[in-house]
Amino acid sequence: MKLKRLLVLGINTLPFIFGLVQTVRKSEKFPISKQLLIAILVSLLVLSTVEHKELRFVSSLQPLCLYVASDVLSRWSYNASRTKLWLAAFFILLLNALPAWYFSTVHQKGPIELMPKLRDIAHEYRDERDHRANILFLMPCHSTPYYR
Repeated sequence: MKLKRLLVLGINTLPFIFGLVQTVRKSEKFPISKQLLIAILVSLLVLSTVEHKELRFVSSLQPLCLYVASDVLSRWSYNASRTKLWLAAFFILLLNALPAWYFSTVHQKGPIELMPKLRDIAHEYRDERDHRANILFLMPCHSTPYYR
């Protein structure tokens, strides 16, 4: 499994990398994060041996990665000024809201709008034996809406 799959963290990738570096440098300060990083690494190594790779297999590691990031950021916040805290909170919120808006309104809009049209075509179509149309999707599994 390629390490690029960890980009499922989105904007939280940067805090995770910061947490990763801090945990490796000062592992005695972050014992739980150290154990979680070992678990993440072992999981990635095991999942990389599986022939059938999917992003959803790595998604279960996201809470572990977020804990590592939050552990380091929470310790950073003790010494940070109020301005830095508000700026960090604003950027984290903004940089999560933009992808959330995009993925919920624009991304994969085509397949969702296509499905009612395909339903109408399949409902109206009849062959010479009066059979309804069958539609075959040659796509990755679970990538079409209304999957059954």
